[in-house]
Amino acid sequence: MNVMSRNRGEKLIAKRYEEQGYVVTLDPPSSAFPFSLGNYKPDILATKGDERIVIAVKLAGAPVDSDAYLRLDQEIQRHAGWRFLLATVNEAELQDLRSGGVGHIDIQRIRDYLEKIDNIAEKEELAVLVLPQLWNVYLSALRLLALRDGVGEEDCSDLSFLNQAYAAGILSFDAYESARRLLNLRNHAAHSLDSLETISDWRELRKMVDAVLMQLSAMSASTSHT
Repeated sequence: MNVMSRNRGEKLIAKRYEEQGYVVTLDPPSSAFPFSLGNYKPDILATKGDERIVIAVKLAGAPVDSDAYLRLDQEIQRHAGWRFLLATVNEAELQDLRSGGVGHIDIQRIRDYLEKIDNIAEKEELAVLVLPQLWNVYLSALRLLALRDGVGEEDCSDLSFLNQAYAAGILSFDAYESARRLLNLRNHAAHSLDSLETISDWRELRKMVDAVLMQLSAMSASTSHT
């Protein structure tokens, strides 16, 4: 993983843990640990209550020194409340709609990406598997809508952005509650092999995407006539 991909991968994992209530530190200093990790420098330290997670971020498919990570895991687990996690990100995640910043996204690019997802989702059994990608489309469209309304920060977590959008009146209470529930499903899908999402969840999120795209189209039409 090159430096740019590494930084984006770490931010992606960090945001997921922030959305689950963890306090996240990127590239934590050695002083953050009450024990020595030798020459190893963790990518992320996630803290919540008495739980401490030392996280290494790797690109899926990249070679891994499994013996070194096993020794590291054994050492960390010797300390109560501490555990080690090897988190992987794939190229698709790194190249998602937000990779270039929301300012570089337009409605047509969102629609093109959505069409690819819809083609996969024609088979219902595959639809739930790409719910995380559909979530990326929804957030990208919603961020673009918020940006045009002068709301939101590009670099905040998904949950923080949803809170901003609700506070600004961009999301109704029902839409906000639905988005938070679906965000939890997306997070679970990213960290577990156990599938909780259903085709009903997919359809709900797909309708939410259409609703935001309609608002964007209406805003664009209104702007072109002024």
